[in-house]
Amino acid sequence: MDSSPIKYVKMFKRLCGPDAPKNVLLTTTQWSSANPAQGESRERELRDGSFWGGLIAEGASVARFMGTRESGLELIDWCMRNEPIAQTNVGKSINEEFVSLRQKSQKEAEHFETEIRKAIAEGDYGLMITLQQEQTNAQKRLMQAAYLEGRSSCHVQ
Repeated sequence: MDSSPIKYVKMFKRLCGPDAPKNVLLTTTQWSSANPAQGESRERELRDGSFWGGLIAEGASVARFMGTRESGLELIDWCMRNEPIAQTNVGKSINEEFVSLRQKSQKEAEHFETEIRKAIAEGDYGLMITLQQEQTNAQKRLMQAAYLEGRSSCHVQ
């Protein structure tokens, strides 16, 4: 068996702290389209094997997402009942990097907006198109950075 699941659990615990697994909800999906016997067999493999076994042994829970609004709300309710766990120093450092990246991307997008306005005022539509493409790329980086920032908080629910 590949050592990746063990490596990921160790990395997760370094990032989010040793108590984080008790707030982890491992969720299986596709139950509405799965053969029930095959789905249960696969879920058992995940639970009992090295892929999820380590996290479950550390206190993680397992639930099924049935593809319905009600099922989704039940999973959210489970998460909301958990008490957040504070970040580790590593988690804080990573989060600070994502905040910095988001701020840099925001400034870059604003800079391109200013340059686009100048190009329009000067009638340089070729430059304007190039700047718009660069602004679009900067906005994509901004959205990615904001997403990563939100995902890296390690206030595990």
